[in-house]
Amino acid sequence: MTDYSFYLKESYQEVNEINKKNHKSKFKLTHILKIKKFKRVLSWMIFYRKLFFDLSLLLLLQTFNVDLVYRSISSKTNNFKSIKFSKCINNDKIKNASNFSVFLKNHFLSHISGVNTVSNFLNNNNMVLGGGLNGKIKLWDFRHKISLIKSFGFSRKPITHILSNPETNHIVINGIGKTIHILDPYTFRDKYCVNINKNFTCLLLSKSNPNILFTGCSDGNIYEWDLEYHVLKNTYKNHLGKVTTICSLKEKDYFLSASEDKTFGLWKINTAHKIKKISRTFAGNINNSSTPFLDSSLVCYNSKENKILIATNDIHNLCNVKQTLTGHIVNNFRCDLMIVEKNFLIASGDAFGKIHFWFWNIKRSPIKSIIAHKRAATSLLSQYSGDFFISGSWDGYIKIWNFSKEISGAII
Repeated sequence: MTDYSFYLKESYQEVNEINKKNHKSKFKLTHILKIKKFKRVLSWMIFYRKLFFDLSLLLLLQTFNVDLVYRSISSKTNNFKSIKFSKCINNDKIKNASNFSVFLKNHFLSHISGVNTVSNFLNNNNMVLGGGLNGKIKLWDFRHKISLIKSFGFSRKPITHILSNPETNHIVINGIGKTIHILDPYTFRDKYCVNINKNFTCLLLSKSNPNILFTGCSDGNIYEWDLEYHVLKNTYKNHLGKVTTICSLKEKDYFLSASEDKTFGLWKINTAHKIKKISRTFAGNINNSSTPFLDSSLVCYNSKENKILIATNDIHNLCNVKQTLTGHIVNNFRCDLMIVEKNFLIASGDAFGKIHFWFWNIKRSPIKSIIAHKRAATSLLSQYSGDFFISGSWDGYIKIWNFSKEISGAII
């Protein structure tokens, strides 16, 4: 009888070796699959990291009770071209001025609900008007000690604009609604109200005649009001979307408007038709904040895409972007722009309570950023002297800030 034990041992050994090889191959295969899966997941996370970041910001900002439209923060970067402005800064002065500091001089709680806008009271450097999210307006005197002079209100809707003109003794107040109040600055009573059953989105007092008020509306029209005779003088029609901002030009008889239809309109006062229409994609993203400077030859716009755009503002050369400043996050907040011309500074608040400073003709990124408030810093106001400025925030505080002596000494 044949002995098969030898063959059986060999076969068992072969099977064991095959099993070991299979086990190793399976281990290698699972290891490779795990690495590939990890790489795939990591690539997806990297691909969508900006989306996750935007959504987290959206959830955070929704706690402020603001109606937000999702806009991607990671917009395409434009090619930057260096330009020469009419006023330049010496390089030696830049080194000294870039180390400037801002320090808090005073602060006070103005509105528990939050401050949405601040404005000068006529031509008084030591008084400020604060408009709250609860619809109340408060006049503060901070000359020696903080004192409340007057508190009044018209509705429970947030105050969006406060304009005061010392030449005409008018205070123009607009809230989120369909009524504009024109007040007497001494009695704080209504002289009259403007109501055309439209939402007013932006306001501008005419440079040529301080009694003329331009109002942009949600219907795409601009209305011209005579504050002295209390009448509607003219209506400017041509925009297809909501008017986002109105700004004055170097030529006093003209003004410029921007709309959500992504166009700018050039208008001549007392002329109902549009003189020029300029298509620009950034026109629809302006968040109701435009500030002319350098004798209105340039204008800067705060964009919802977290950019500050500096554009030409001459009647023969309009809306050509000369500089783009980045480094702050505003989203749909209306954050005012502040310009201190003698210091070559542009400043803006952001959605997180920071205030950022740029040299407008030198660097795209902020030269300095300070944590000024706990919630959105929506209002900035430079006083006539330019030595200090005022900020207002949704945390309810109004703060007075001083520039250090180095910056004024280095740049003037």
